[in-house]
Order: sequence, then structure tokens, then C-alpha cells
Amino acid sequence: MPAGKVRAPYATQLRAAGRIPFYHWDVVAGALPEGLVLDSFTGEIAGKPSKPGIYGFTVRVRDYVGKGTGVTRRFRMQVDGP
Repeated sequence: MPAGKVRAPYATQLRAAGRIPFYHWDVVAGALPEGLVLDSFTGEIAGKPSKPGIYGFTVRVRDYVGKGTGVTRRFRMQVDGP
């Protein structure tokens, strides 16, 4: 996961392949840095982080139609101070 900086615009795109090509993304453990949001349809994480630190979170992607158990992946992201 690319690092971010407090109050600076941030955007990164999560990707998945296989199954039906419409996916549902969600954070199932931990939390994104404050000020960032995950678009549940596109998988984009974007916003402006508001606090420095190292954040750990787990993202799940599921087939949008079937909404089965899906696949999870843990991420770490560093947000540097101003």
C-alpha cells in the first residue's frame, strides 16, 4: 500500500480478477486511516488522511452478485506527518 501524507490528497486502486467482474469491497478488520474511504463498488481508497501513524486493516472482496465469503487481504499503510 503506498504511503500517504497528512492533509495531502491520496488515492490508490485495489484490484481483483476472476468470477463475475462486478465486485463488492469492504473493510472487515481494523480501519482505514481517518479521512480515507473505500469505494465499495470500485475498490478505490481515496481522501485526505488526517492523522499520522501506521494503520493495519483487512479488505474483503466478494462477487457482487453471489456475495459469497470472498477473499481477504491484510494491508499496512503509513501516513506521514505534515
